[in-house]
Amino acid sequence: PAEGTLLFEASVPAGMRSYGAFFNIADDGSYDDRVTIINKDTNSEVYTQVRSGGTILLNTFNNSISYTLGQNFRVAFAYAASDFASTVDATTVRKATSGAVPSMDSIKIGIDAGNATPGSFHARRVRIFPKRLPDSILQSLTSD
Repeated sequence: PAEGTLLFEASVPAGMRSYGAFFNIADDGSYDDRVTIINKDTNSEVYTQVRSGGTILLNTFNNSISYTLGQNFRVAFAYAASDFASTVDATTVRKATSGAVPSMDSIKIGIDAGNATPGSFHARRVRIFPKRLPDSILQSLTSD
């Protein structure tokens, strides 16, 4: 799709951290074109990434957001050509303003394109919107 928004709500039970695991991914079956919500390799933090044609357009790894084990967290991730944005629990929206939308034809929950790094989490809600929602709506969707 040329644009869209993913909303993902989940919790990770205490003792079940999923280092480097994928929570949600839209892709073309490869690692080169995808929109991803990932559990950071360290403690309880989530980050988002967009790759198009193998080029990383948005990567919030160094600005990841912490969540509390056992409590729900919400991630909203919006995309359109040269307009990518994500927020976790209504924090500051992270943005990228260049690049093409990746080629995507599938959505996966808990695995990546190679079916590796399964996540250990409880998914409460996954919503897909067929348009790129405004940043203020991303924050509203992820607030309490």
